[in-house]
Amino acid sequence: DMGHDGFTNAFHKNAVTPRSLAFNDQSIQENYHVATLFTTMASNPDLNIFNCFNQDDYVDMRRMMIGMVLATDMSKHFVLMKEFRELVDTIGPNVLEWGEVRDVLMSTVLHACDISNQAKPRALAKTWAERCISEFFKQGDREKERGLVISPQCNRLTTFLPTTQVGFIKFIVLPTYETLGDLLPAVADTCVKTLQENLVYWMERERNEQAAHTERLGQLGITRAASTESDNKEVPNRQRAWAAPNSIHRRSFRGPTSAALTPSALTPPAMTLSPIAPLNLAVNGVRSNEPVTPATPQPLTVQ
Repeated sequence: DMGHDGFTNAFHKNAVTPRSLAFNDQSIQENYHVATLFTTMASNPDLNIFNCFNQDDYVDMRRMMIGMVLATDMSKHFVLMKEFRELVDTIGPNVLEWGEVRDVLMSTVLHACDISNQAKPRALAKTWAERCISEFFKQGDREKERGLVISPQCNRLTTFLPTTQVGFIKFIVLPTYETLGDLLPAVADTCVKTLQENLVYWMERERNEQAAHTERLGQLGITRAASTESDNKEVPNRQRAWAAPNSIHRRSFRGPTSAALTPSALTPPAMTLSPIAPLNLAVNGVRSNEPVTPATPQPLTVQ
């Protein structure tokens, strides 16, 4: 997550940020992470950990790293897990026999690490759940400010933390680790057990705190059934927001070393794009039939 700014791919796509333009809406954050890594190493030879590789090994390593990082895009989760499940059933648990499809194994392991918060001991699992939901709420606030549809789990008025974690563990994390555990028994003995324990914890919290959450929704005039729809109701004019360059901020809690990574160290070479002015944009909810005069192209710097 090198250079992560605390927003999801959906936000960048909907807000049409410089980052989304640079990567054509495709795995925006994941492409940015790996591009930032390689451009930083290219511009700072002292940081290039691959200097000792020959050309063939470097090309192969770069290919694998790009594939693995792009596979952490959550939109690819079910496709990746389906492929991995089929390989486990076909090849079996001996990783030495995986040969040419080892890339899928490595991608799955990295993806599992990326969603591993709830596979950690309880105290860490709670801390990271709270940090992630705080980040989601900040995105929801930004989306509301820009007139965008508020993304799922990003509405601080309606999102219920225990419910988000129950669903995330049940349908995403636990099945991933159970499948990985079929190949790596240590995962089944440790991570799966911890996930099951944390699932029970969040289910108990959901049950114990649901009444208070429902009461709070009632005070806001939101029924429990309608709470998932309220995000969009709060946005009367869903205009497409064009992000200003200074709207992007860096993620502040990704890890203990994040503070040491200065913005300059994370800035790849500038990319100058010539934006094409769209025609017939909706202004204040009204679509204009008048052609839009193209703005003077401005350099967009990937930050």
